[in-house]
Amino acid sequence: MAEEITALWQEAEQHLRAFEQLARRTVEEAWLAGDALLRIRQQLPHGTWLPSLRERGIAYTTANRFIRLRQQYPQINQVGEFGSVSAALTGGRTVRPRREVSRYLMTLDDLWDWERWGPSAIARRFMEADEINAFGSAIEGAVRQYIEESETREELFNALTWFRLALSCQVDFGPYENDPGARAETGRRDGAYRDGNFYWVGDFDDFLRLTDTHVARLPQNP
Repeated sequence: MAEEITALWQEAEQHLRAFEQLARRTVEEAWLAGDALLRIRQQLPHGTWLPSLRERGIAYTTANRFIRLRQQYPQINQVGEFGSVSAALTGGRTVRPRREVSRYLMTLDDLWDWERWGPSAIARRFMEADEINAFGSAIEGAVRQYIEESETREELFNALTWFRLALSCQVDFGPYENDPGARAETGRRDGAYRDGNFYWVGDFDDFLRLTDTHVARLPQNP
């Protein structure tokens, strides 16, 4: 299996390079890269997809975009008519690029300041003191468990990243606890979380940087 994944990485990187170097960035090369990347993602253990992309210098947004292309068009001959990946993903329609926006601007992840390691300013405005204490204890308890179970810094980084992403799925709390729309949004995000598509995370590199910064400050197992 390791040899197969290595071969798939080589295949994906070959098509990614071809896509970047061609004067006319063919949609077929993007499809082939997405096909290889999709097969890699399906075989990698949970929690290793994002670190694997970072290790090989492949942008998450690019990988996700090409995988979506492959999933949207099962056969490569279906994309030949399109002049760009964007056109293929939109069915040839011209649309204004926009980020998917939710009216639920706050998640559980936003209630904790991961850089300063404590309740965020939002939490202090939004929650009562006893709620902040309970939330902080839950966060610290979960992280202590990850420290105990992680044998390396990389494992701890992966665990904490997925923990934060899981928290960022949750918008149905506080004033939205019984809101049907909030519950539906949490459900959509949770489904995307399991598929590795974190469309609601505005700047993924910054998200990973804050996670990595915190891991560096945590005590390591001997």
